[in-house]
Amino acid sequence: YQPDVDVEDSAVVPRLKLSHHDELLLRVQWTGLLREHVDADLGTTGGIRRAEDIVKLGMMGSSACFVASTLLEHGLEGIQRMRRDLDAWLSSHDFRSFRDLVERRDVQNLSSLQRVQYLRTLESWDPDSRTLR
Repeated sequence: YQPDVDVEDSAVVPRLKLSHHDELLLRVQWTGLLREHVDADLGTTGGIRRAEDIVKLGMMGSSACFVASTLLEHGLEGIQRMRRDLDAWLSSHDFRSFRDLVERRDVQNLSSLQRVQYLRTLESWDPDSRTLR
């Protein structure tokens, strides 16, 4: 929820902008970076659309994932699908629960996450099209 101001009526007006999947990677990166410096459970919100997104965040140390945009867009069925897919992934990778995944914390080279991401982004820049390859 991000309220806006109607400049003609001089009034605050409600505006709802749902999160987008493109927002996820930044959350994954910062969750991984923060987990080494914060002695607390981390919760993540924004861009979470699939069970795979929840797995990524769990691997990085997020113990809770908030999926309000998915609920608003796809209803309870969307949440139930994510839960089924998450349970299937956890089972196929020998995890008893999401908490087990979070506690394992076995992502390799986590300390290089920030630098590597920055370098990969720079290397993928195409100056001719002014976009990432």
